[in-house]
Amino acid sequence: MFRFPWLKYGVDSPSSGQEYMVQLDYNSGKNFLTYLRYKYREKEKNRTLEDKSAMYILSYSGHRFRLQFLYDMQPAWVFKTSADGVYYDEQKGKQSLGWMISQSVGWKPSTLPFQSDLYVAYFHTDDYYSRISSYEKNILYAFSMPSFYGKGIRVSFSFRWDIVKKLSVSAKLAHTYYADRDVIGTDQEEIEGHNKTDIYLLLRWKF
Repeated sequence: MFRFPWLKYGVDSPSSGQEYMVQLDYNSGKNFLTYLRYKYREKEKNRTLEDKSAMYILSYSGHRFRLQFLYDMQPAWVFKTSADGVYYDEQKGKQSLGWMISQSVGWKPSTLPFQSDLYVAYFHTDDYYSRISSYEKNILYAFSMPSFYGKGIRVSFSFRWDIVKKLSVSAKLAHTYYADRDVIGTDQEEIEGHNKTDIYLLLRWKF
């Protein structure tokens, strides 16, 4: 439970909120893990109601669900399947739904100085309020947990190759296809079209 005693972005008065999370884990002991997670968050923000000109401070809540399965296929393969759901609800306002199905595959052979990861996801949300964040592998020293909303497909591939003892190269290619828009982003990051591609490259020499 938390409270902000002064103004903050999007809230023109002191505000408060609460957040809860519960998770159930199961480990078969035979290279199989799964968990079911539920998270609830309630906060406050500025709102203008229909047929009213005054600004109100009203609460909104978010319900998030995740079901994940992890298969460790020794010695080189790891498979992870995830299903995410979001329900956004505003007091005296809108409701929004979103969901995502994702699959990742990791390959790390014990006989080669090489490892790679493939990630594929399909997302479908009503709007930005029911957006879904999902973790995906990135290059060394870079964290990646992008958010998605609307309708589309996300695909990414990353790898690391230890060329010699002190020299390694890491790279990632990620592509997102949006089926519900012709323009992606705004201002200086605006892209015309349905597609967005990200490229990362790191060459590291250890002294």
